[in-house]
Amino acid sequence: MTDVWIIGSYSTAFRKRPDDSLKAIARESYLGALGDAAFENGDDIQSAWFGNCLMHTWGQGGIRGQVCFMEMIDEGLFPQRVPITNVEGACATASMAL
Repeated sequence: MTDVWIIGSYSTAFRKRPDDSLKAIARESYLGALGDAAFENGDDIQSAWFGNCLMHTWGQGGIRGQVCFMEMIDEGLFPQRVPITNVEGACATASMAL
């Protein structure tokens, strides 16, 4: 069995954020986790799990993580061709992503 390590984490503020897009919140979370891991970039990331349970409300129910990360991929902040697994489980979504 391969060892797996969680070396960085981040949580956005628990509050209403009507002026922030889902992409902006995903960016804040990703960059915060990179900073916590003391990574300069995401080159060592081999896979990602994206948890969200309401994007279907705004018309995106299938490729949620890919949509939120595309700009960061284009900017070189997140590596290309890394699999992003999308999970949704209501109140358990964050636990499923972990």
